[in-house]
Amino acid sequence: MSYRKVLNPDYGKMWLDSNITSDKFYSGITANNGNVITGSFTDGGIYYSTDNGITWQSSSLTSGKYSCFCKAQNGNIIACRVDTNSYGGTSDAGIYYSTDNGVTWQKSTDTYISGKLFTILIVTEDGTIFAASSSNTKLQRSIDNGISWSSIDITNVYAICSPAANKIVICNSSGFKYSTDNGVTWQNSNLINDSYNTYMTEANILAVDSSILVASVYVSTNAGSVTCSIMYSIDCGITWQSSNITSIADGGYCQCFIKAQDGKLISSSNHGIKYSTDNGITWQSSNLTSGQYYKIADTKNGIILAISKTDGIKYSTDNGVTWQNSSITSERYADFIITSNSVIACSYEDNGIKYSLLMINELISSRAIYFGQQGLEALKAGIDSYISSKLEAVSPEIVNSIFGS
Repeated sequence: MSYRKVLNPDYGKMWLDSNITSDKFYSGITANNGNVITGSFTDGGIYYSTDNGITWQSSSLTSGKYSCFCKAQNGNIIACRVDTNSYGGTSDAGIYYSTDNGVTWQKSTDTYISGKLFTILIVTEDGTIFAASSSNTKLQRSIDNGISWSSIDITNVYAICSPAANKIVICNSSGFKYSTDNGVTWQNSNLINDSYNTYMTEANILAVDSSILVASVYVSTNAGSVTCSIMYSIDCGITWQSSNITSIADGGYCQCFIKAQDGKLISSSNHGIKYSTDNGITWQSSNLTSGQYYKIADTKNGIILAISKTDGIKYSTDNGVTWQNSSITSERYADFIITSNSVIACSYEDNGIKYSLLMINELISSRAIYFGQQGLEALKAGIDSYISSKLEAVSPEIVNSIFGS
């Protein structure tokens, strides 16, 4: 029997178990050679897959909890290990790197980062890597693909993005800051706390293009009040303005932003999923108007996926306007990993790793293998000629009625 590769009509809709059916996994990444890499969040170490997430094997790191990954410009894979005890990060915590697509790992030996807990990694246009933490840990910067790091005197970072060359925008507990020299020096935006009684406790930032940004802002006060809103900037984070989302009830507590292939912006929040067609100035509700949603991912193959706190994984085929149930309707997942031939779901609740393939094998019939399209056409022409020569009384209309026009 022979097979051919065809598009899977259930891509992103139907999910299958990998060989890891338990444990928690918070994030992952695809290496340059196609390996898929993820890390346990219950001391199980780092795993890698060579078959688009169907089967997994242990790397040289067989223990530890891992919060996030990134791929350096030269192909190195960077991972943040977040082992803790009652005193904070253990001596094994810190930043690790792999030079062989996730199979073996080494720990960065910089004194400051050893034992520190990092939860955010980004790579800028020129290859600089930033590692950040929402705790009282200094922002880190690497210019050698994650091997060594230097400290920046900014702590409590909740979000970071790099919209253009040399430009970095962050949000920490004091507000939004920006850098125009790749993180060497920093300035305050107009969205900065004006007193010690007000402080930011969470944020997300998306670079729409090299100048337009959107951000969700979660602000608390010492008096106990909380406000949430979605803001936008048209000058690369120097100044910020309010969108039409100005409260938690509106969907201001936004967990994630993405930009869809048609240019729409999509946000997940504690009040459903919204979308914007004007770069974040105004937002509209999708058909999901309630419920808490976390990660959103664009597969780049016509399917956008979203993770619900209580209702499993949803999918959209119209760039976030309407959403439907996938085969996962209750389990909670943490993140997606997009590969060249699959999408992988990392479980938040000890359900392991699931996958959905983009291309699947389809059996080719023996007749189609033998003849092919050109062969079938030649066969019809030959039969037509034979009948015409032997049975002159048979009209072309009868032949066409039998074999097709």
